[in-house]
Amino acid sequence: MAHPDLTDAPAGNGTRPLPATIELNPKLGMSPNEMRAFRGLTGRSVAELEGQAEDQVQAGVWVALRRAGYDPTWEEAGDVIPIAVEDPADPTSSET
Repeated sequence: MAHPDLTDAPAGNGTRPLPATIELNPKLGMSPNEMRAFRGLTGRSVAELEGQAEDQVQAGVWVALRRAGYDPTWEEAGDVIPIAVEDPADPTSSET
């Protein structure tokens, strides 16, 4: 496992270093194309991750990294620490 402060390891295709952490909103899902890319990468469907918390988190990290412009391998995504974030509160909502 990579050290959490490691930031100079190349990404999966060697383009740029991966961050040590990445924000992950657990409410966001995967697009159909991300699901297909995940299946191509791992040989498993997203549905097959049911009950496998570590793999579910790693899949979320992998997607978050891709959305941030990185191209991580599955193994590299497992070394990036997820920081859970929630959607910001809606300032137009009357709920308190």
